[in-house]
Amino acid sequence: MNFLFLRKITPQSSPFPWVQLLRKLPLSTFRLFPTSQATQFFFPVAILQRFLPKTQPSAMKRYLNTYLHTDIRNSVEHFNVLIDGYCRNGEVSRAVELLEGMKTNGPAPDIVTYNTLINGFCKIGDVFTARKLMGEISLVNLEPNVITYTTLIDAYCKIQCVEDARSMYDEMTVKGLVPDVVTYTCIMNGLCKSGKVKEAKSVFREMEEVGVVPNHFSYATLIDSLFKEGNEAEAFAFQG
Repeated sequence: MNFLFLRKITPQSSPFPWVQLLRKLPLSTFRLFPTSQATQFFFPVAILQRFLPKTQPSAMKRYLNTYLHTDIRNSVEHFNVLIDGYCRNGEVSRAVELLEGMKTNGPAPDIVTYNTLINGFCKIGDVFTARKLMGEISLVNLEPNVITYTTLIDAYCKIQCVEDARSMYDEMTVKGLVPDVVTYTCIMNGLCKSGKVKEAKSVFREMEEVGVVPNHFSYATLIDSLFKEGNEAEAFAFQG
């Protein structure tokens, strides 16, 4: 089944800037999107998420329920946008309510739903609930991905629970997931903040050995820590 992204765009003024932007787009922009393929939602969802910080989630929900075609209104992508909005607004309890509604009435949550909620709880410092949500993923026939693990690794490192972060890292590699540059940099940052610069250097070397290219933040994290511990020569060596 196909649907148009917006059922209609009325000429009346709207309180949401993203709606004003949509009105300026040519009609050719609004193509048909298959409801079964999440990737097809990328363009419209990106527009919505760009303006989420400026929009109260509850007000946005009312507006979307009015103007979105029924197929997208009942899609997991639509719910994910709303959950992201609540999480960005710090209203994680409202986001959880939406998740529970999805599990009861549909549509079924996907890994993006859980990753968004996990990130939301990590942002407010509730890593315990975030970890609990991760444990729930397998119960709904889903599997954590690199984003899931990296989000939790970053959260553990920020509260200096480096051992928990390393445990997450070990778990993801055992499952065959390949850490990316963000994962490695998060671990390095946590180790450096805990004064374990030597271990951070080992992680840096491991990253290079497996073919993951360090980025600016990877180098900056290590170089800054080397300078702070008075190892200027090695810091300059990393600067090349």
